[in-house]
Amino acid sequence: MKKETTRQKKVAKLLQKEISELFLRNRQEFFGDEMVTITAVRPAPDLSVAKVYLSFFKPESGADLLKKLNENQKNIRHAIATKLRNELRIAPHLNFYIDDTQSEAYKMDYLLDSLRIPPPSADKFNPADYSEEYDPNDND
Repeated sequence: MKKETTRQKKVAKLLQKEISELFLRNRQEFFGDEMVTITAVRPAPDLSVAKVYLSFFKPESGADLLKKLNENQKNIRHAIATKLRNELRIAPHLNFYIDDTQSEAYKMDYLLDSLRIPPPSADKFNPADYSEEYDPNDND
């Protein structure tokens, strides 16, 4: 993966700030009572497209809200372009995505918590203590 340029980082920060302000001003129109966080903005190297990652407080409503945002993509881009007309020559096309980093982290925590690891002992190593599916004849 290529490293982000300084310009990309500046544009990402600027877009994240302006999009969040737009969402805050028009919260009821876009989200109703749902809480939303813009977790990241990733502009393309040519700054023509930006991926906007959103995290929803209630993940089950995320798909509906994302659909609504994508339907209003043109209006959102126009509002951002108007606001940033002195800083960006062309406002990038915005693509909205659900950021599932937090739910993936919860899944990993659950998996780690569900592992059955016996306390260390001075006894002989027994692989059956670590896995119920252990087959000593299996050479894989």
